[in-house]
Amino acid sequence: MNKRDMTFEHMVDVAEACQACENLQSVHAILHAAGQTEEEIDTMWSRREDCWWSHNFGGMNSRQAVIRGWANGLANNSKFWYSLLVKTYPEVEGMDPRPLMECAVHMLASSIIEVAEDGQSCRCSWYTPGVLFSTLNWDGKKDGIWIWERYGNDFVKEDGEWKILSQHVCNDNGGPFDAANWAHNARCPGRSPTPRWSGMSTPTVCPLRQENTPSPIPFPKNPPGCTTEAGPDKRCFLCCMKMRAVCGLPGKG
Repeated sequence: MNKRDMTFEHMVDVAEACQACENLQSVHAILHAAGQTEEEIDTMWSRREDCWWSHNFGGMNSRQAVIRGWANGLANNSKFWYSLLVKTYPEVEGMDPRPLMECAVHMLASSIIEVAEDGQSCRCSWYTPGVLFSTLNWDGKKDGIWIWERYGNDFVKEDGEWKILSQHVCNDNGGPFDAANWAHNARCPGRSPTPRWSGMSTPTVCPLRQENTPSPIPFPKNPPGCTTEAGPDKRCFLCCMKMRAVCGLPGKG
């Protein structure tokens, strides 16, 4: 709607909606860094069954799938590795394992927010540069990557409060902290521009310098009993995690 056709009350409602959704996404960034995705889903997301969450590799297209595959999955992944973490760092015993295993720090920038004419829904996008740091990776070492992503969210108003209905995370770029020349490794002819941790295959010989480069780490297939929805490559979200999660299977949490 053109602003010239809006009443003053309507403009105030739009401004309040923009601020509320901006704040909600900021809280998401804080909870995500703390590993508190379960709490986020319970308090900040819509109760509708058509909620969805997705990334470049695929997504979950129902509220229960988001809870099972994203929220519970990340938590179970941390709990599964917690015993190894305590052996390596005994001083963390008794602490919440979720922020200890992987800390995903997202900044929010360049927000674009559009509020529907009826004031009951909102669509937003942000650039979100950040870092992911794993205290204990699958090989027993620390691991860190930088990322440049975008958020695309739908928000809905429920009982007078704004809630997240959907969230798509689009990874544009990224790479490891310890790369001597990440641009060469990722962009030279014949190599995939996808970061090494995405599960995409890359050649083992660089065509520019004809020297051996590390082979990509293969991701495992879904473990028996995995019920998490599969992405486009027929592997579930959790099996595609770089720390080799186990999908929160019974007895593994």
